[in-house]
Amino acid sequence: MALFGACKKPNDAPKGAPAQAPTVYVLGADNNHNFMYWKNGVAASLPATIATGGAAYVSGNNIYAAGGTNFYFGAGRPGNAGYWNNGVITALPATTGYAFASAVFASGGDVYAAGVTYYPQQFTVPYTTPTATYPTAGYVATCWKNGVAANLSSKGIDGQDGGFAITDYSDYVSGIFVSGNDVYISGGSNISQQGVDSTYHFARYWKNGVPTELVNGLTTITPSQNDYPNSTAIYVAGSDVYVAGFESVGGPDTSLTLRALYWKNGVASLLTTFAFSPAVASSIFVSGNDLYVAGYETTNGFTYATYWKNGVAKNLTTNIYSEASSIFVSGSDVYVAGFEVVNGARYAVYWKNGTVVKLGANVTASSIYVQ
Repeated sequence: MALFGACKKPNDAPKGAPAQAPTVYVLGADNNHNFMYWKNGVAASLPATIATGGAAYVSGNNIYAAGGTNFYFGAGRPGNAGYWNNGVITALPATTGYAFASAVFASGGDVYAAGVTYYPQQFTVPYTTPTATYPTAGYVATCWKNGVAANLSSKGIDGQDGGFAITDYSDYVSGIFVSGNDVYISGGSNISQQGVDSTYHFARYWKNGVPTELVNGLTTITPSQNDYPNSTAIYVAGSDVYVAGFESVGGPDTSLTLRALYWKNGVASLLTTFAFSPAVASSIFVSGNDLYVAGYETTNGFTYATYWKNGVAKNLTTNIYSEASSIFVSGSDVYVAGFEVVNGARYAVYWKNGTVVKLGANVTASSIYVQ
């Protein structure tokens, strides 16, 4: 999933001078989730690293990655959130000592990171009523600005165990975008309470901490155990807020299929409609009047890295398993990062206008940025 995106003008050359060749950054991780990146196809030698899900961002000469000290943090596995900037790791404090950053963005001298803080279960308050206030447990969406943490408003479920109570959360963060003085964060929740449809898996975004729910407008979804939306990335263009994602739909045999979609200002548009052909939108980008979304779709038994321009799909491979994770448009050129599986080996790649560039085997390419 692509977790960054920013709109920059292509490099301008003096009138009459040759156009400056673009610099292409592809950012990802190795098999141990250690951050790595490629510059114009050459892998960088990193002086320090950070465990990351691939969330990264480029601003000027600075390369950022979000993550922490333990990719698989949670109950019994403490993890300290942080971000990496050109080899320097900055710790992001969390009140519980359990946190992980999954998105990063730099703007105007400020560095914003977003992720989750984990609150271990503490059954210390006797259960009284469903409306009482109980200790927090689980994953709560969090934003750090220059290292200062603030939890985002969320939905919790009040429950009890052995006569003691908690309020349980299961938030996730999928992206961050800063536009002027406004901070936008996409995410949602994986929480559910048996028999209460309104608590099943929801997608949302926050603007300056105020949530907007992303279920409204999905006429195919009444959130339930098998039908729910997920967000994967966010992009802001002017006053318009775009969120990429997918719809998980339960079939009659309880199997799930995935439909790629995006929201514009909270209104959903499906990119795929095949009932049992999985598809996911992982990244979104706006260039002028054109909307680009990247991800994958499955057709005739093959899964293809795909991008959609204004809703029209273009597959990037034929008869090779592939997925796209990030898209960036510079002038008339379309860059997409992802992976291909060739003869059983998985290769991090990027495509420029449909032509593939292989970066390395057994690594992931999760974000792409062009200067």
